[in-house]
Amino acid sequence: MGAKSKESVTRRDDKYKEVCTYTVSQPQWERKVDAFLDGADPWLVAHASISGSTIVTLEKTDIDANCKSPKLPAVARKFGCKSIGLYSLIRECKPIFELKTDPFL
Repeated sequence: MGAKSKESVTRRDDKYKEVCTYTVSQPQWERKVDAFLDGADPWLVAHASISGSTIVTLEKTDIDANCKSPKLPAVARKFGCKSIGLYSLIRECKPIFELKTDPFL
């Protein structure tokens, strides 16, 4: 692994630890934090915060400060990441879907 690659892995790992530490430190999420940490969400936030990527999710941000579980959009926002809903992405990108017959039939 090259020096630059090793450096980016270290940055990502450090950011991942920062995301996990923040999430665990929130008392309102105490009972549900394990499910968040066991998944890919902390890695997504860590990567997006370093790369400037946008996270696409079906999760809604719960504006209630007493929300009992960490939501990806809320944690992403805390780390300066943009998140967007899947349907918003589709409206924004305006993809064209084309039905074709299967050439193997």
